[in-house]
Amino acid sequence: MKRLTIAASTLALALGAASPVLAKPPEAGGGKGGMMKENGAMMQEMEKSREIKQNREMHEERERIRDRDDMGEHDGMRDRDRDRDMDKDRDRDRDRERDMKKDMEKQREMKSEQERKELGKGSEQGQQQREEHSRKWWRFWE
Repeated sequence: MKRLTIAASTLALALGAASPVLAKPPEAGGGKGGMMKENGAMMQEMEKSREIKQNREMHEERERIRDRDDMGEHDGMRDRDRDRDMDKDRDRDRDRERDMKKDMEKQREMKSEQERKELGKGSEQGQQQREEHSRKWWRFWE
């Protein structure tokens, strides 16, 4: 039993240590243009996942309201009041989504402005260092 535990832990350590060695170095990646495309794609993915999450939450809320209706908790509340509450929730969600889109757009503008300002500044070595350090850590194979 002890040998099996030692063998399993040794195997796990060996596999964990080998993965960074087998990865491509960051110098193998493309230039800045590729990173901007990646950022745009990541932002779109984030927005899509956020929209999916909001839709799921809204659907779950509707299901909870229907379940409560089935159990008779809203017997005293008129249909008009329920509809008004659902409309308020929908408006609140729409406003929240609009605010998030504004924030994302503002963040994109700030990032692009920062990149424009940094573009021509510094020596070639400094620019190379900045580009190297601006790569995302989770994209280690580029």
